[in-house]
Amino acid sequence: MKTSIKGQEIIKEFEELRLEAYLPTPNDVLTIGWGTTRIDGRPVQEGEKIKRERAQDLFNKDLIYFENSVTKLVKVYLTQDQFDALVSFVYNIGVGAFSKSTLLKKLNNKDYNGAQKEFKRWNKQAGKVLRGLVKRRELEAKLFGIIPEKKKVKKKKEEPVIKNITEEEMKENIERYENSLKNNEDENE
Repeated sequence: MKTSIKGQEIIKEFEELRLEAYLPTPNDVLTIGWGTTRIDGRPVQEGEKIKRERAQDLFNKDLIYFENSVTKLVKVYLTQDQFDALVSFVYNIGVGAFSKSTLLKKLNNKDYNGAQKEFKRWNKQAGKVLRGLVKRRELEAKLFGIIPEKKKVKKKKEEPVIKNITEEEMKENIERYENSLKNNEDENE
């Protein structure tokens, strides 16, 4: 699954485009573009600058990484909105934190409502509640929604057909079967 245009816009809205390396919060790591923290495998460096085209390229690469991570870690059915919400969430908190989260555990246990409630717990950095994270988590939780209703189709259990037959009918059935085998042998010669 790929992040929808709506999902990408949500991530970009919260990450905000910055063409020069900066610290989003005092306890954060250097970031550039739309929330990129690594360029070609190395951390973003102080004073680093990029152009908008490079920022878009980095965003696309980051997005693929986070989409693949969500796809790998989530073992249950997701709607497009749920996938978008999770990619936005993981884009922000990182794959390591997501992989150990109660949100993921609940989700993989098909507790969609419980997973939705976990978003709001991820609103702090260094123990301090951040208004921007509160707003982001509210939007992600809303986008995540609840489990889509699926109609369960009950499979009919097939009962074996048991019929009482007479000894004469049994002999006729055996004879018919043996004849069909003999006819198949004759055809194959």
